[in-house]
Amino acid sequence: TPEDAERMLDQYSKDEKRGSAIDQLAAARQFFAYLHVKNLIPSNPLDRFTGKSAKVDGDFVVQDQIEKLQDLSTLNLKFFDEVRNRLIAFTLCYDFALRIGEVAQLKVSDVAFSEFVDLTIRSEIQKGSNKPKAYMHSYFPESKTLMKEYLKLRMALNPLSDALLVTQ
Repeated sequence: TPEDAERMLDQYSKDEKRGSAIDQLAAARQFFAYLHVKNLIPSNPLDRFTGKSAKVDGDFVVQDQIEKLQDLSTLNLKFFDEVRNRLIAFTLCYDFALRIGEVAQLKVSDVAFSEFVDLTIRSEIQKGSNKPKAYMHSYFPESKTLMKEYLKLRMALNPLSDALLVTQ
C-alpha cells in the first residue's frame, strides 16, 4: 500500500538512507504497474515514485570542466603525454562521444582532415555486431588543433604501429 511505502521511507530516513529507499521503490514501481494492468491490484501504490533519487552521476562532466578541457592555453603543446591525454578526453571521448574501447582501437589511417577532424569508425571496433563503418566529424576547432599537434608528436616517436594512440 502507499502507507507501506511511506513507512519504508520513514525507516530508511532514520538510517540516513532515504535515497536507497526511493531507488528500491522506483525499481518496484514497474512490477506493481504490471499487477495493476492485469487487474490483480486496484491501483499502483508506488505511482508517485517515478524515478531514481537525485544522485551525482560520476560519469557526467559539468560544463565548466569541459571548458577547461577545451581551453588549449592550459596545455603545453610540446609535451606528448599532455597532448595525447587531452586528445583522448576532449576530442575523442567528448567531441566524438566515443567509448574508450573504440578510442583504443583507432588507427592513424582512420583520421582525415577537412574543415574538421574526420574519423572513420570501422565496424570491427564498434560495440555490437554487423554495423557499417561510421563517418564522424568533430564539432570544435580545438579538436583539429589537438589532433594535428598529437600526430606531429606521434610521428617524432617513429612508432612501428598504425595505432593512433601510442605511448613514449
